[in-house]
Amino acid sequence: MNVTTLVNTKLNANGYLAYNSDTSQIILAFMGTDFMSYNNVITNLKYFLKSYPICEENCKIHSGFMNHYKSLENSLIKNIVELNKDYPSASVIVTGHSLGGAIATLARLKLEIILPSDVNITLITFGSPKVGNAAFADCMNHLRSLSYRFVRIGDFVTNLPPFPRFVHSGIEIDEALFLDTLNP
Repeated sequence: MNVTTLVNTKLNANGYLAYNSDTSQIILAFMGTDFMSYNNVITNLKYFLKSYPICEENCKIHSGFMNHYKSLENSLIKNIVELNKDYPSASVIVTGHSLGGAIATLARLKLEIILPSDVNITLITFGSPKVGNAAFADCMNHLRSLSYRFVRIGDFVTNLPPFPRFVHSGIEIDEALFLDTLNP
């Protein structure tokens, strides 16, 4: 499997893009917060809402997450468009944990725009914070692809930012209940 690394050293932003020939899937994964990285911590704390022109007029997202995602966007677009040309029937899985889940959420929206409409895109996040306001969540929930958020009860990150103007998108799956279904 050939893996492309997406990296911005200044922000300590990291993603990985690969094609899995066994499953015919393009996999895009983003790294979560590295608490030893000052820039990752600052990214999480820049929770001011900023307009996001990709969706409707009132759509706003966490400014730190937007900056983090934008630092990887050009490389992501270039590489995923090439993979899609090489493997046009491949589905796309976008995933990330914590900060990586927030970045994966923003990447999913961009992929919906740049990839052909017949490409199946699935977002799966783990312990993701809230990314934007209600208008952003509504926009995300009306995309053609599926979006799943795995949460663990008691994980404080999934309640961040702790302000009512931030709202989650996607289908929430309680990790404990999901694991119970695997081991009846």
